[in-house]
Amino acid sequence: MYLRHFPTLPTYRPWLAALVIPIIFAVWWSFTDYHGKILSISGAVMYAFIESTYLTFHEGHFHSSFAQFWCNIWYNPIVTDVYRRHAIPALTTFLLDRSEFFQTHFGDDPLVLASVLAVCLMPINIWCLEAVQGYLIILLYGKNVAWDYSYSKFAIAGGNCNLAMFPDWLVFGVILERIYWPFLVPLLEGRVVGFGQPEFGIWF
Repeated sequence: MYLRHFPTLPTYRPWLAALVIPIIFAVWWSFTDYHGKILSISGAVMYAFIESTYLTFHEGHFHSSFAQFWCNIWYNPIVTDVYRRHAIPALTTFLLDRSEFFQTHFGDDPLVLASVLAVCLMPINIWCLEAVQGYLIILLYGKNVAWDYSYSKFAIAGGNCNLAMFPDWLVFGVILERIYWPFLVPLLEGRVVGFGQPEFGIWF
């Protein structure tokens, strides 16, 4: 694997990049513990390989981008921990408290509902990531050197997001629920590894 544009640094607005990037990573460093930092780097590496494998089948090149790699390091806690350990449980509780339908079907096992929501809402989670990272990269590099969906008629947010990727991000959500959360996270946190953990209600 090679990183596209590696080791290209932001030269479009170098002084702004010299100010913004250290601040971003200082905040990331302050709000993550040791395991969070390891998971952030591991997640960025894992996604680089996932993206590279995906692009091998679609473009014939096994590659990723340095710009997306460093963005994924600091954004990983948001797209994983904030999403799966905070936003999804909060939404699950909200739906169970206010909907008779969800209470009837998932009241006895709310973790299953949380797992279903985590997968089904993953595309929105990723589109938020792409919008934030994409506009930051454009701000610092002058253009999005990591990815560009402007070729698609379903592109939004200046070509940073592609609504046609909805099925792909659902699959990515399944990968996180089946591999990342039950195996990788417990392994790095020193906990028991496997699907049977009470933290997550894998429904398949």
